[in-house]
Amino acid sequence: MHHEHRSPLNSASTVSVFSRRWSTALASTLALVVVLAPSAMATTPSPFADRASGTVPVSRAAADGTDEPDLPPKVIKTEPHQAVEPDAVPSVAPSGADTSGWWPEEPGTRPAGADGPAGARIGCNPVADSDNPHLSGNRTDVSAHAWWYQGDCDNDRATVTACLYEWYTDNTWRRKACDTNGNQKPGRSSSRWLNVRESCDSFERTSWRAHVDVDVNWEVDNPGVSTREADVNCRVFG
Repeated sequence: MHHEHRSPLNSASTVSVFSRRWSTALASTLALVVVLAPSAMATTPSPFADRASGTVPVSRAAADGTDEPDLPPKVIKTEPHQAVEPDAVPSVAPSGADTSGWWPEEPGTRPAGADGPAGARIGCNPVADSDNPHLSGNRTDVSAHAWWYQGDCDNDRATVTACLYEWYTDNTWRRKACDTNGNQKPGRSSSRWLNVRESCDSFERTSWRAHVDVDVNWEVDNPGVSTREADVNCRVFG
């Protein structure tokens, strides 16, 4: 009986060719996965993704801009149609002066009936809050800390914006600094504070306002706004 004998060289060649083909197929498959994966991920957003995260400081230069849909007004007037005087300077608000400010989203500043019937408001009601403006621990900045409470809202993440306003002699509040946290948890503990501050140019006594706005992430809500005022030995020019 004749037996066919394959040489070791032919067997090795067969294994080598198979290995190369398998490696080529594997590489092609991996390349296809790399190409398709980003587009698939992009078209399937996670239902648990937050709208934003982290604390984003807004510089004084940015706060002086004009295209700022996510920030409160640069100037809050105490009367409707009030003129802003270019020669006005920072000062202490006169005793008994109406410093509430005329801004549509601020409670108590809209004309009676402007919001319509109470039942017309929709959405949940978050609660914004802060401490009074004060001189920071380094004694060189005016500072405030902001937080929020869930109220009757379901979601426990919110975009919180805190701004510092300085009183001017034309009876206006002028914005000097803002900070935003797009993923802030509710509660007053120091680990959940949002800090906003601005360096003092001098240490003359001046009236300051902390203005806080809360927008609950991924939920329809009514404006949560808080303001607190205090005189602080800090003055910022410009």
